Amino acid sequence: MKHLILIFILVAFPGLSIDAAVVTFDHFGSNSWPSTTTASGSFSFSGSTTQQLSLNDITNFSIHLTVESGNGAVIGYFDFSKIDLVSFSITLSDGVVTAATFETKKKQETSSPTNTDFHAYNFVALSSTSAKTQYGDGFTSDATFGTLNFSSVPEPSIFSFCFLAFIAFILFKANGRTRRCS
Repeated sequence: MKHLILIFILVAFPGLSIDAAVVTFDHFGSNSWPSTTTASGSFSFSGSTTQQLSLNDITNFSIHLTVESGNGAVIGYFDFSKIDLVSFSITLSDGVVTAATFETKKKQETSSPTNTDFHAYNFVALSSTSAKTQYGDGFTSDATFGTLNFSSVPEPSIFSFCFLAFIAFILFKANGRTRRCS
């Protein structure tokens, strides 16, 4: 019986994404207009921390983008999710992002303190260290260019192994105690 339980744990739990890892990133950009953009985001995936990730490999994705005018007034806030991605490619090596390209669709701002509704922005990762935002309202277009910084990812399989070993230990201990009471 305990062998069946152990097999169930080894098969079922990886399917529940115990191996999920989250990568966070931030961005600061500017242009000559002048305007600035700041963004923070994240994506999650399962599996090895040394691999090539595509759009189908990620489980979640989000970016919160803030666009400010040259005098610091917020023009708008933009929120992007996985459904807004046009393309996505990330290369990880030992938990470090070594290459990145992804792009979102242009979309209207989520909210605007200036009550404008004609802005449409998208976010483009150009590499593992640079990104841009593109603006277009049907009449004019512009872009900000800037830095992109990714967090490192701990090796998720270590956490999975420890968790599974703990569950197996508990089950074997409980099974051993039950036999002594019989």
